[in-house]
Amino acid sequence: MTSAATGHEAAQEQRVRLGRRLRELRGEAGLTQESLSLRIGSASQTLSDLELGRGRRLPARALFDKYVKACLSELKTGRKTKQDWWEGLLGDYLLLGNLLTRPADQAGVIAPEAPDDTCPYPGLRAFTEDMARWFFGRTAQVDELLRLVRTRLDGGAPIFVTGASGAGKSSLLSAGLSPALRRGQSAKDAAGAPTVVRITPGPNPLTALEQSSATAEEDGPGPAVLLVDQFEEVFTQCTDQEERHAFAARLVALAAGGEGIQRPTPVVLAVRADFLHRCIAVPGLSGAMSKGGLVLGPMTEPELRQAIVGPARTAGLELEPGLVETLLRDLGVQGGRHDAGALPLLAHTLQATWAQGDGRRMTLAGYQASGGIRDAVANTAQGVYDALDPEERQAARRLLLRLVTVDEGGEAVRRRVGEDELAHEGGPSRVALQRLVDQRLVTADDGVVQITHEALVRAWDLLRAWLVEDRNWLRLRRDLTAAAEAWQALGRDPGSLYRGHRLARAVDMAQARRSDLNPLESEFLDRSAAAAESEIEAAAAEAEATRRSNRRLRRLSAALVLLVVVSLGATLLAGRQWQMAETERKAADDKSRIAIADGLAAQSRALLRTRPGLAGLLALAGLRYEANGATTAGAQGALAVPMYPVRPLAGNAGTLTAVAFSPDGRTLATGGTDTKVRLWRADGGGTPVVLSGHTGAVAAVAFGPDGRTLASGSADGSVRVWDVRTGTAAVRLPAQAGAVTAVAFSPDGTKLATGLEDGTARLWNGRTGRALATFTGHTGRVSGVAFSPDGRTLLTGSWDDTARLWNLHSHRSVGVLRGHRGEVYAVAFGPDGTTAATGSADGTARLWDVRTRRGTATLRGHTRVVASVAFSPDGRTLLTGSWDDTARLWNLHSHRSVGVLDGHVGHVNSVAFRPDGRAAATASSDGTVRLWGTTAQSATEVLTGHRDYVDTVAFGSDGRTLATGSRDGTTRLWNLHSHRSVGVLDNRAVPVLAVALNSGAGLLAAGDQEGQTRLWDTRTHRALVTLRGHGGAVDGVAFSPDGRRLATASTDGTARLWDTRTHRCVGTLGGHSGWVDALAFSPDGRTLATASTDGTARLWDTRTLRGTARFDNADLLNAAAFSPDGKMLALGSSDGTARLWDIKAGTVVRTVTGHTKEVTAVAFSPDGRIVATASRDRTTVLFDLRAGRTLATLGDAAGWVTSVAFSPDGKTLATGSLDRSARITPVPRQWPHALCQRAGRNLTHEEWTTYVGDTPYRRLCPEYPTAPTHRPDPDEQ
Repeated sequence: MTSAATGHEAAQEQRVRLGRRLRELRGEAGLTQESLSLRIGSASQTLSDLELGRGRRLPARALFDKYVKACLSELKTGRKTKQDWWEGLLGDYLLLGNLLTRPADQAGVIAPEAPDDTCPYPGLRAFTEDMARWFFGRTAQVDELLRLVRTRLDGGAPIFVTGASGAGKSSLLSAGLSPALRRGQSAKDAAGAPTVVRITPGPNPLTALEQSSATAEEDGPGPAVLLVDQFEEVFTQCTDQEERHAFAARLVALAAGGEGIQRPTPVVLAVRADFLHRCIAVPGLSGAMSKGGLVLGPMTEPELRQAIVGPARTAGLELEPGLVETLLRDLGVQGGRHDAGALPLLAHTLQATWAQGDGRRMTLAGYQASGGIRDAVANTAQGVYDALDPEERQAARRLLLRLVTVDEGGEAVRRRVGEDELAHEGGPSRVALQRLVDQRLVTADDGVVQITHEALVRAWDLLRAWLVEDRNWLRLRRDLTAAAEAWQALGRDPGSLYRGHRLARAVDMAQARRSDLNPLESEFLDRSAAAAESEIEAAAAEAEATRRSNRRLRRLSAALVLLVVVSLGATLLAGRQWQMAETERKAADDKSRIAIADGLAAQSRALLRTRPGLAGLLALAGLRYEANGATTAGAQGALAVPMYPVRPLAGNAGTLTAVAFSPDGRTLATGGTDTKVRLWRADGGGTPVVLSGHTGAVAAVAFGPDGRTLASGSADGSVRVWDVRTGTAAVRLPAQAGAVTAVAFSPDGTKLATGLEDGTARLWNGRTGRALATFTGHTGRVSGVAFSPDGRTLLTGSWDDTARLWNLHSHRSVGVLRGHRGEVYAVAFGPDGTTAATGSADGTARLWDVRTRRGTATLRGHTRVVASVAFSPDGRTLLTGSWDDTARLWNLHSHRSVGVLDGHVGHVNSVAFRPDGRAAATASSDGTVRLWGTTAQSATEVLTGHRDYVDTVAFGSDGRTLATGSRDGTTRLWNLHSHRSVGVLDNRAVPVLAVALNSGAGLLAAGDQEGQTRLWDTRTHRALVTLRGHGGAVDGVAFSPDGRRLATASTDGTARLWDTRTHRCVGTLGGHSGWVDALAFSPDGRTLATASTDGTARLWDTRTLRGTARFDNADLLNAAAFSPDGKMLALGSSDGTARLWDIKAGTVVRTVTGHTKEVTAVAFSPDGRIVATASRDRTTVLFDLRAGRTLATLGDAAGWVTSVAFSPDGKTLATGSLDRSARITPVPRQWPHALCQRAGRNLTHEEWTTYVGDTPYRRLCPEYPTAPTHRPDPDEQ
């Protein structure tokens, strides 16, 4: 046997011995291979190979260390101490390394060019330091970072490394810079290599820094370098702004050295490029960003070749000819560059291609089998998902969505989750997690679980679909998680619990998602709900007690008045007592009024989900009584709930019992207890046509398929078929023995079915009125009839608690639908003919499979009789009407109620969809018919269409147009009547940062990130000219009041004035030492204000271009606006305030507070009474300058609010947000009108007494009549 063979066998024997010892340690620690795999973030297969002694190279030291340390942390006291285990295993490991690294003539170690059995590509994970030998393609960038570190050894600013997600920042730090630093390549002399410490901030960045021992004082005599990876986590995971700022300040201090720091510590920060603008707002970092750093852009084609070929050669792999070219082509390399964020997709594809081979050769066939650049990640993820059973798939979905959060810009990003947060998950979740970890789609390490790379979020269509479907839930859960953790951190302080609209929304959305919450979140929500119920009960009790006290004081006041009359000699004393009593009475009145108002707000919150229309009216009543924090929040909550637009039509003198749309959707027919049939224009216009002839209540109406005939059935036993054009009865069916309760035409119009009180259904010739068949079998009133879409089957519903299916050829019953526990009032066929719906007195609607005659779902939500059901034309939605005075819309896929139509004050007896499905009608015992839109709307209109942040909004002076500018490189024009985009101005993919409109001249100015301002014709949507001259991004634009001048503000520290006719620059305004972030013209156009990040605002004379005043602020200034009278200047600051300066006096006259983060924009209302401030805390504050108080805080944006503007009439407010949308919101003085419109009625006297009490009735909505008192249905009488 040769010495080489002997050496190889010795190494293999040692490898097996080490594996056996590791298995023994894991057994002593009581860990399974699965649990250890999750704990240290390595695939089960990798651990199995390690324990069985498989492989040809030395196992990675990092893997060995993590394995042993994890086991030792669980080890109980035994025959061996932890130190014994550690020393023994480390000796075995080092011996294996020695055997493998002997010269070939001594140990027969495999030649370097022989293939490695480890994949040299990291997949979705970043390169780690122990993978440095496989890190290629970034030599120039590593050298530049080393140069920058050398310049900071004696102190300086932190070094920023920026680039897109997936550009390779983490890999550059771990596998490029860190090894180079440890080799001493940054040292100025031979003093030695520095200590390198790498951290990620996580939710508690200060703790992470302290635990890293990264400060120079703690690192001994040698130098240190601190690498902070994924710095964006201070924004996405750390919710404490103070800690965020303290962390940044500590990094700046470490880098600079100086007092309290023994020596400077160079700090390298890696941060995603889309978070740079947020770094600017962190004190101390904006200056550091200007001191030089590294922008990690896309790799060049030669660099990409190195990244593909280098690792393969190092690992001894052969690449099939043509594979590299195919990879580069599919990666989309054009002009020598590729998408900066595509590297993880390339690395995963290379890993998947390697897995398809034999460990020695990577082939084109393997590449194609992996799915290629486009589909490799998605195929891997889908393969894992498909291999799971149904329960595990649901668990995988829950798990992955918990590992994602929606950031302030509305983007889905990775979220690191502690294992304790997943501890409540059961077996299926553990299986799903293990499979995802095995495929490296998810990483579990040091007790933290996270998606390996955000490329998975972008590439896997199924996950993206889940994110779209659950985006609102993810946003809510993000906030809920933070709130629950804050509640826990504050010792479960009751003041930290959810209240009001936030609670109602969270409870509503979490109702069907309880399994997605962890125990802390569930408990937080339960405690919040319990506290809210207690507050409602307490408010009601206080209101009642106050009313009783008020009545006693009134009696006392009256008695004192009588005493004054009788006791003339005690006039002075009685007068004083009377005054005291009056004071007490007024105080009691005030207290009573506030108690009633707060009680109404509480009751409004409680009814938001079930009776949103009534909830809105109660919120309005509370506002009318007392405008305070509670009632303002109540009104905001009511306005935020999506409702369906409603238009009431005056109805009959009595109860309405039936409603139907004509096939063309233009006509609406109603019937009621006044014996009349009415034909309405479906648009609500004109006077209805009245069809008379019945002598009893009209119970049912139905249009024929041609729209020219209408059938009506009456309690007088008659059925009439009307000619809709002439209004005459074309056919009269023979009188029935009892009341006719239902009518329906067959799809071809040749037949007419009727339901009767005597328990029978009858079939008639629809044209001649000849009787065709009688269906018997029910034992109670037949209350509903419906034909199948093919006309072959009739469905009937009865008060015997059943529905029946009848064959219209044989006239026999072919099925009985049983399941309801009360009378069946209504039936309907779905458009596909395979599904039927029934409504019952048991308060439910049921869905049935017509083929199997079995129920498929029970829809619960109504509290009384479900009297009517109707399918939408597309078959996706069911509409139900109930005697609980509401109608509901149900999603037929999820079988969940998706909307409540709340507006009637009597039973909803009949419902119908318009044939196009965009509207519905309801008829009620309150004598009205209501037309509803079928798309829910909140009072705030959300304008969507941009693909990136909306940075700026501007109204046209005519009030009919809104312009929005976005980082997607477009400006959009919106019609404010239809709220639709009417024009897209393409800025050639350059982000638009500022827009201004001059409607009179038909001009729009758009400033962009490249320092250009384009002028557009708003009528033709054509670019007229591009204004160039700034050396930095244009952050602000404004037209002068006369339209002759345009002002632009730039990050180059200047503002410029341009002539809008000649398009020439007429002046450059310098003087600021920071970016000029905002500007504004005074109302007379003679003064221009500029606001800068240098903390100053300056006023300029627009004729002489000279500075006339300067206002100093302690923090960065981001926004400026003049009051309409020109006397005040509002300046928005990074400290979360807006200061109002008296321009003449040069002093601050008011400070608007209420934000927790920097103010990004300010605006005055046209009448000067309100100032609005927008902020990065995702809120907009409206401040009443006359009253000196906050009117409202608007907080419905999913990202920080970038801009704010009032409409010219002052009725609405527009905001832009990082969530890619703009919002149009009514200002508070418009809330009463909006609440009334949404309800479409007033409170009834009965409701007033129930909810308000014994105070005099007030008509809250002057545009609507006093609502009638609830009328019972005839069946109740």
